[in-house]
Amino acid sequence: MKSVAGAIWILVYLSQFAFAQQAIELETLACSQWTSLNPEAKLYLGAWLDGYSASLLQKLQIDFYRSSDIISKLSEKCQGSPAAPVATAYREAMGVAQFGCDASASDTCWFSVYPTATAPATVNFALAGSQRTLIRQVKIGNDLYCVCINGLPPSIYSQCQPVPGRWCKPASVSSNYNN
Repeated sequence: MKSVAGAIWILVYLSQFAFAQQAIELETLACSQWTSLNPEAKLYLGAWLDGYSASLLQKLQIDFYRSSDIISKLSEKCQGSPAAPVATAYREAMGVAQFGCDASASDTCWFSVYPTATAPATVNFALAGSQRTLIRQVKIGNDLYCVCINGLPPSIYSQCQPVPGRWCKPASVSSNYNN
């Protein structure tokens, strides 16, 4: 019963923002602006970010405990980097990275993500040319990735290199665009 009442309260609370006619661009909103927001605005944005995260997992749910975790992690990250964009701080705090295939539409980019240069890949996926996706549970700045066009990456990162007839690129996972 508490969860239903809580959900109704949130919907009523959030409805007041529907008519505000104000857009918040998280790619340009600075962390210093996030830290100065009132708790209600942080709750609203935390719930939105939780829905964004849930969509990555293809779940149609909002978890208010996870929302408060997002707010806490984002606030902590923003305290240490006040000039950083909120979107970058969110991706770093929650381990979300954007990957894309910049190859032509007829090509396929094959990605593997590795925790170290000598460990086997923990995440493998493919994207068609010009396609982008978000990948969760990566360690921004620590994890490594290899992308190869029209061929599978090696099982170990240290072996990621171009071979005759196939282009491959090794790189570190960043909070920006990984291609």
